[in-house]
Amino acid sequence: MLAASSSSFLAIAQDGLSAVTWGGRRDRGQLPQLHCRAQQVVATSHSFAVLQEDGQVLCWGRTCRPTLFPVLEEVSELCASEDAFGALRKDGTVVTWRPPKTTLEPVDGLSHVTQLVASRHAFAALKRDGTVAAWGHPRFGGDAARLRNVQRLHASSGAFAALRADGSVRTW
Repeated sequence: MLAASSSSFLAIAQDGLSAVTWGGRRDRGQLPQLHCRAQQVVATSHSFAVLQEDGQVLCWGRTCRPTLFPVLEEVSELCASEDAFGALRKDGTVVTWRPPKTTLEPVDGLSHVTQLVASRHAFAALKRDGTVAAWGHPRFGGDAARLRNVQRLHASSGAFAALRADGSVRTW
């Protein structure tokens, strides 16, 4: 597994237990010890997050010291914008946080999420019923009003794309 911040890289070995960073010294931060096997790695501009096999998330980098989020359990997927992380929980709810803060911000009114993606300054969530919720800066896709029949989401740094059930694609 490999992730890149704005000036450094994180690689997780095939065993999922050992890691190495290189590149910009400030962004790498202090490499923490993984507590169990890594399942996914993502990066903001200056921080890394690792989803571990036990569903907990470990975060560190220039803007935060190594932090294990014991209250952030049962995570199925992570994503990262330029300056924030998002976590999709196995129960279909979503939380976000912005390092160096460790306060988790639940996304109110959002449930039954099956996919979470991020652009540079926004997040988008695909719900089980094929609708999409988006939040963040509107210039980066933070508004997806009335989008239905979606099967899959994709993100670039400045926009989102939705593959719809009829094969059409809608971008915003």
